[in-house]
Order: sequence, then C-alpha cells, then structure tokens
Amino acid sequence: MSVDSIQLGVVGANGRLGVALIDSASASGLTARPIVRDDRDQALVGERFGASEMYYADPSHEEALVPVLEGLTHVIAAVEPRAAGPGSPIHSAAAGAALVNAARRSGVKRLLFVSVMGAFRWSSHPLCRRAHRLEESLRTADGPWAVARVSAYVDELIEGHIRPPDGGAVRPLDPSGRYSPLSRAEAARLLLRMVQRVEPHRSQAIGGLDTYSTAQLRSLLDRWQPVRRGRQTRYFGLPPGDVSVDPETTRCGAGIPPTVALVDALDAAYHEQFLDHSPQETVYPTGDPGPDVADTGDDVPVLRAAGEDLRRVLHRQLGDHLRAEGVPVHRLDFSHAEPRGGAVQSHDGEFCELDEVRGLNVAGEVVYAGPMCFVHDPLADGLWVFAGEQIPDSVWDLLDMGVRRRLVASPRWGSDPRVVAWSNRIT
Repeated sequence: MSVDSIQLGVVGANGRLGVALIDSASASGLTARPIVRDDRDQALVGERFGASEMYYADPSHEEALVPVLEGLTHVIAAVEPRAAGPGSPIHSAAAGAALVNAARRSGVKRLLFVSVMGAFRWSSHPLCRRAHRLEESLRTADGPWAVARVSAYVDELIEGHIRPPDGGAVRPLDPSGRYSPLSRAEAARLLLRMVQRVEPHRSQAIGGLDTYSTAQLRSLLDRWQPVRRGRQTRYFGLPPGDVSVDPETTRCGAGIPPTVALVDALDAAYHEQFLDHSPQETVYPTGDPGPDVADTGDDVPVLRAAGEDLRRVLHRQLGDHLRAEGVPVHRLDFSHAEPRGGAVQSHDGEFCELDEVRGLNVAGEVVYAGPMCFVHDPLADGLWVFAGEQIPDSVWDLLDMGVRRRLVASPRWGSDPRVVAWSNRIT
C-alpha cells in the first residue's frame, strides 16, 4: 500500500506511544492526524503541531469522534489502560465500542486498537482487567477493528525496575513472568506496518527481539540496577506472569521482525533519560495534574488525611458519577460533610464514607446533598466512589467476578440489593 493512499489518525496522540507513532509516521513520509481529548491534553504532542492542526475528541464519546475521523483511511487507537500515575484519567470501557462505531460511520478502513498482552478478566493486575474491559467493548461493536497486544515497554523496565524517576526503591519482578520488551519507538514502527496489513477482527502480539523469563530478565537488569532502600517507587513495574508470551509469537505478529535487542534499547534509554538526572517530584510523565476541576481547594477536616492523589480521585469519581446521573455538578463542597465510618486507605491516603456532601452547579447552587459511599477491594486494587446508599449500575458494571464474589461476604455490601440479586443468580 502506497503512502499516498493512507490517511492516518492517531487517537491518544498525547501519550508516550502516541508521540512515538506521530514521529515514526513522519519519518515514513506519512502525515498523521493527532487526536487528543481536549486542549489541556496536548502537552507532549502539541510541540509538533500548531493549534489549527490538532483534533479534539474524547475516545469514550462516539458523536465527538465521528467528525475528527472523517477523511481517514487508517486509525491507531493508543488509548491503553496504562495509567500515567495514581488517580490519573482512565478511559472508560465504552471507549472501545465508541471508537469502532465512529470509525465505521466515518469510512475508516482499519482501526488498530493497542492493548496489553494479558488482557483477561481474571487477571490479578488492575491494568490487565481494564484492558480486558476495553477490548470486550470493542469486540461487541461491528466495524473494522483489530487488536495489537504489546508485551512490555523498555521505559516500564527503567521506571519500575532500574532507576525510578521519583528516587524510590525498585519494584520486584513477578517470579513467574515472561516478557518480550521493546521500546515505544520500535513498537510505533511495528504498529504502523501492522495497521496496513492486519486482518480485521484479529488480535496479534507485538514484542521485542527476544523473550525473557523473570530469572533471565533479573540477571540482565543487574548491570544497570543500583541498590536502593526505603519507600518503594510509585511508578508501576511490569505486570505479573499472566502476561506471558510465546517466544515466537511476537516476532511474526506484525509481519516484520523487531530489530533492536533489549540490552541495546535499555542502554540507550537509560543514558538518554536517567543518567545523572535528579529525582522527579511527581510520578506523572507530563507533570502533576493538580486538583480536579470539581475541587474547591478548601481545607476541610474530612479530607485532610486523603492527600493529593486520593483527593483528586474522590472528586473525579464522585463528580463523574453525579454528572452521569444527570446532576449538573460543577464543584463539590465537603465543608458540611460528616464521617459515617468505613475508613479505608487507598492512593496513599485515607478517607471514609461521608454524609452531607454537596454538589454545586455553575451558579453555586446546591444540586446534590447526600452521602458519598464507595466500594474498595484491596485484592483487586480497586476503588469506586459514588453518591447514594446503593451500588449504582455504572459502578456494578465495572466490577469483575472476583470483586462481586467478595462483596457477597462483605459486611458493608453483602445486603445491597444488587449484590443479593446477583448472588441469587449464581447460587
């Protein structure tokens, strides 16, 4: 397929993979259309384009996607479930179907969705479960989709297991893991070839030149890994062993073999990004996002133990839930809130269920006054915050089978009508 016949779009262009795709496309003679959520979400890729060249659409909103995809023949959706840091925005599961439906309506010939190797419902890793929900949504839609499952990235190895940018101690590698890491630049090169030739409705693997067991990878990392003690880094490491790969799978997945050995990629990335660099103050690659837009910034007693990350999560999840229920919340007011028990630790902070949380509209009028409750599952590393006394549909749909089973035995949620009804169906 000639370059002239391809009109390429990159959804999620502001992520690190998205930027690598833009750069790789440019080096191949392609002009890629950068698609980001809004004008606040273009810090990385915005340096490469003028304001008039950027396209904006939330990947979860089909109607917003249709006009920005028009005229494109091929689209790579780099809206991976990997989070940029604690409490950072994560695309909703609806993004999969929204992307496929919008691509079909816009005349796109091929939509390549980038996922992770272990996207299974039963995974012990939250990243993999989020990837499964995105893929599940995509597969139910009728359109020109295909999936590329990436094993692991070199920068994940560096940030979680060699030299964490925040100065923390490295994370341990899962003892049963099996990985085929590659750089994002090489992943971008393979994805650009893959989007042109992959069969619709197929999932294919992408990985590096070699595959390593945990023992082999640990031995390889020793040459770069300094000894550090103290608090563990907040940067995430490689997912556990359920993202194992077959040594041959990743070499043929894109129809073109990778060319850069892991040892060379690690050496180049390590010296370029982290040698002699002082620790960063934030785990967010584009800088600390600051308070959520619904946060009034008031110093209120019930939020003092939450900390910045958890406070951001509480405001974002509660505000999103109220708006999804049709409540026009602009700000959340916790100044009248009172604890009602059920303390929990999450996102490096602590909070509890609250009464008299108030939601204010743009005019400052109270449009919600009531409880803030949550489901917390430490085994699944999950926190779901919502308004009201019962688990809402929007939260229940996000809970996998394991979390639901544990809620049946939960003193707090075992008598919830939705939990009881579900328990009766499976027993």
